[in-house]
Amino acid sequence: MADSGSSGAEIERGANIDEIRHLTVGSDVVRQYLLEHPSEKPRVLDIILRGRELWANLPTADMIIKREVYFQEGLQELAEKVGNYEVWKGRRLIDTTPEERLVTANTWSMEMQNTRLQYMGCRR
Repeated sequence: MADSGSSGAEIERGANIDEIRHLTVGSDVVRQYLLEHPSEKPRVLDIILRGRELWANLPTADMIIKREVYFQEGLQELAEKVGNYEVWKGRRLIDTTPEERLVTANTWSMEMQNTRLQYMGCRR
């Protein structure tokens, strides 16, 4: 748990690490269950897909864009310190937009989710 002196970045980092742990442990539990109960695969996949659909309909994009706009303002103020830092290969952080970071994060998230589904035996 973050103490009152923790920055927002530290809190988010910890939350992201926890999320990766949850996805890893959860997919391992599901994989083991499906190995032991292969006939349950359609039911489990249906539950996962319905959950993903519910998640996709949450109004998180607006909240994330607002956060990224504030982040963008901070980037501009600290441009000298940020310098040529590349957020990903060939793309400087200072040159990214809030929308680009949101699309990239969503793409990476879907790729990770699809990889976890494949690991669990729910996708080829």
